[in-house]
Amino acid sequence: MSIFDMNTEQLAAWAKNTAPGQDGCGIHPRDAEKLARKIINKNITGAQMSNLGEDGIRNLFPPGWKAEVVNEFSQAVQRKREEEIIQQTQHQNGGANPDIPPNFVVNVGGIGTQNKTIRVEKAMTFQAFKERLYEAEIGHLSNQPAQRQRELNDFNLVGTKVPPPNDYHKTLEELDWRPGHAIHATYTTGGGIVFYFTILTQIILE
Repeated sequence: MSIFDMNTEQLAAWAKNTAPGQDGCGIHPRDAEKLARKIINKNITGAQMSNLGEDGIRNLFPPGWKAEVVNEFSQAVQRKREEEIIQQTQHQNGGANPDIPPNFVVNVGGIGTQNKTIRVEKAMTFQAFKERLYEAEIGHLSNQPAQRQRELNDFNLVGTKVPPPNDYHKTLEELDWRPGHAIHATYTTGGGIVFYFTILTQIILE
């Protein structure tokens, strides 16, 4: 069943399951239960959310009520919307993958942070992606070429569709990166400490 066809009770039950590990949503189980009760108290349905963006969904809840929880919930709803659109497109195309969107979001989890999102373009090169991700997660890259290269060499991205260094000039489209793609990253500091995090891509609909 589509989330946007759910009645209040069904939506509340779905919200209660948006605890860590469910739908990529970082809501604590206790807060998920409170969220479910609030959905019932406010009589919120899936149909009400069908044409709303994240701000509109947040406005269905009382101002100031557990802003972080409501924000996570609204993002989870948008992810479900995007999944359903992708599934519908695949069905219309006879199961074929949809075209790569011009822009999409890379979800980054790790290095001591909660999930983050970074907007990328399918026309950007893998080199540019790696540099953007480094500066978003690690810090500013050196302007000195030799030092900059050492910093990037310590920042390793591995997984499917990750090119070898001599192909870093290829675009994300050429590498066939699509919504749902995942890669793994490690970063080795000067002291030999290795950090790990996972990156998931999602579509952003313009």
